Amino acid sequence: MRAAAIFDLDRTLLAPPSSERAFFRYLLAKRRVPLRTFPYAAAGALALARRGPIAATKGNKFIWRGWKRSELEREALACFDEVLRSRVYAKAWQVVEEHKSKGDLVVLLSGTLDVLLAPFVDALRADLWFPSRLETTDGRITGALEGNHPFGAGKRRIVHRLFRENELDPERSFAYGDDLSDVAVLSAVGHPVATNPSPALAPVARRMGWRIERFQPPGYAFTDAGTHL
Repeated sequence: MRAAAIFDLDRTLLAPPSSERAFFRYLLAKRRVPLRTFPYAAAGALALARRGPIAATKGNKFIWRGWKRSELEREALACFDEVLRSRVYAKAWQVVEEHKSKGDLVVLLSGTLDVLLAPFVDALRADLWFPSRLETTDGRITGALEGNHPFGAGKRRIVHRLFRENELDPERSFAYGDDLSDVAVLSAVGHPVATNPSPALAPVARRMGWRIERFQPPGYAFTDAGTHL
């Protein structure tokens, strides 16, 4: 059976800040943030507050409400080319390439937005990807998420389905994550790697005997072919 290599994005493959935070800063700098954004975000947080603080923050995508999907995709690609591309850890790129060369199924599993994760999928030549999918109606973002949100227990459900539907061997598979919310994924494979682990994840990784990797901030540039210099 084939093995998988499952990667989180933020702080695992990508240096801080998070991709979504960097994207918002990028739009602010370009003066591309509509005035409606902040009232929408506040309304979204209020609507999700009853589900708890995690839902009110991680699941609140009302900040993108009203955007044309095609326009948001263009802005996200531009942000990747101008900002995010250069912040992928050089070691992370190398590790992904090593898994590709072994024939492992490379999977990006992240709570980041689908419009933001898509350029990473192309650049890293990932086989499968599972992002937070923005609901779209008549070509415009509604501010809601659709499908299974890849965070915590949601990631665990996705991974179990991934193994089952693709006839993958969990014991031969790898997972890379940085946060306590990645424990469910790390626990599901035979080769878990705590990558740049958070203060909460680090003691768990040590207690479980998981490998710990610390990728250094990037100091390289991508070429159009996806290699690094």
